This record gives sequence, structure tokens and C-alpha cells, in this order.
Amino acid sequence: MRPHDFRSLFEAAPGSYLVLDPELVIVAVTDAYLRDTMTVREEILGRGLFEVFPDNPDDPGATGEHNLRASLDRVRRDLVADTMAVQQYDIRRPQAEGGGFEVRYWSPVNSPVLGPGGDLEFIIHSVEDVTRRLRAERALREAKEEADRANTAKSEYLSRMSHELRTPLNAILGFAQLLELEDLTDEQRENLHFILNAARHLLALINEVLDIAAIEAGRLPLSLEPVAVADVVAETVSLIRPLADQHQVLLISPPQSPSTHVRGDRQRLKQILLNLLSNAVKYNRQGGTV
Repeated sequence: MRPHDFRSLFEAAPGSYLVLDPELVIVAVTDAYLRDTMTVREEILGRGLFEVFPDNPDDPGATGEHNLRASLDRVRRDLVADTMAVQQYDIRRPQAEGGGFEVRYWSPVNSPVLGPGGDLEFIIHSVEDVTRRLRAERALREAKEEADRANTAKSEYLSRMSHELRTPLNAILGFAQLLELEDLTDEQRENLHFILNAARHLLALINEVLDIAAIEAGRLPLSLEPVAVADVVAETVSLIRPLADQHQVLLISPPQSPSTHVRGDRQRLKQILLNLLSNAVKYNRQGGTV
């Protein structure tokens, strides 16, 4: 195979490679590198690396040239490969594309090529353009931050709304408790009992809404205590019975032993039972039984 065939193979390699001599003059470059850096082979061969790729003059904080020079100095001194951290190194656009510099991020590796006597003959500068990946990761982070802000705003809204709902609900509870002092018929007292139970349960639900922010923040408070099962079942059945009557569903509450207790959060246990019984009634057939 003729010598120039090896150069053709190198130039057609899929990776972005630049070959430098010990004085950091460009002696060979792959087509992929030219595409990534928007350069032309004939215009960069034989020129110094930092003459072709200077820092962006419009970015006073640019460190690309400094970091790359330090890495190449380590290779020349230690004669071992040096892997650089991902960093910004802007690339100059051709005048035909408007000139100026384009922000780019790279993952570079600089590797020595030693001669028969162990002396440094060349440095292979290998790079991967990770600009798109970093921008995608940044977009994901920004989207997550935006979602977190929206979630916080939602929690704050729910908290304010819950506090606003408490005022009229407390008024309902207060007047209902005053009605308990009146001389009522048995039917009126039973109806008032339903109103009070429903209002107290609604107040507990409002408190549950206030807990949403705590749940999302990982600070859900649980009130663990011995809970009388018979009491919770009785309260739940009394709240669901009007719904069962409306759907013409027979609601049967099995006898509960007053001494049976479970350790748990009373309000959340009650809410679970309410959800189960509500679904059992709503999705039952007319004349069915729960």
C-alpha cells in the first residue's frame, strides 16, 4: 500500500482527530474534525494550533485555550495521555456563515506518539463535540426547575384556598352546634347529626389538602394512635348511608367489637374506608348490597 493511502485512511476515519508535532503545529486532520470545527484542511495545515483556534475574544472569561495548552504541556512533559474535563471552547465561524464565534462544548483527549528512541514525535488531539448533549441536559434541568416552581405555586395556592374554606365551614359547624341546643324532633336531630358529621369530615379533608404540600416536600405528618375500629366504621357508614339511599343500595354494617383497636392514623383510615364504600355504592346495581 502506498504511503499516501495511509493518509487517506486517517483522514476518512470517523472520529475527530488532529495530529500535532511537538511544537503544536497541525500536521494532519480528519474530515470529521474539519466538519466539527468548520475549518478547511488546506487553511489549517502547517499552522500553530492556537493560531487556528484562539479563545473567543468576545468572552473575557474564556479558558479553553489555557486549559488545552496546559493539557498539551503535560503530554509533552510526561509523555502520557491526558484526558481533559468537558469544557467550553468556542469555534470561529467562516465568514461565509457570518463570522464570529459559536459556543461549543468538547470532551478532549491528548495522546503522545513516541518514536523508536522514546522521544515525542506527534500528539494526537482527539475531541468529541458534546454541545447538543449538554444543551439537552440543560433543557431538562430547566424544565425540571420550572415544574418544581409550578408545583410549589400549586401547593401555595392549595394552602391559601384551604385556609379560605375553613372560615365558612367553621361558621356552618358553629350554627349547627347551636341548633343542637334547640328542642328538635328525632328526625330533625338525626338530620342535624348528618350535617355535623359531614361538616367535620369536610374540615378534616381541608386539613388533608393542607398536608399535600407536606407530602410533596417529604414531610407528611402521621398521627399514629390506637384507633377504635367500631367508631371509625360507624362514622363512615353514617356518612355514606345518604348516598346509598339515593342509589337504592342496601348498606349493611357488620357488628364490630368495641374493644377492637388498630394502630394507625384515624383520619386517613377513615378516608380510605370512605373511598372504598363510596365506590362500592356508586358502581353497584340498583337494589344491590354493600
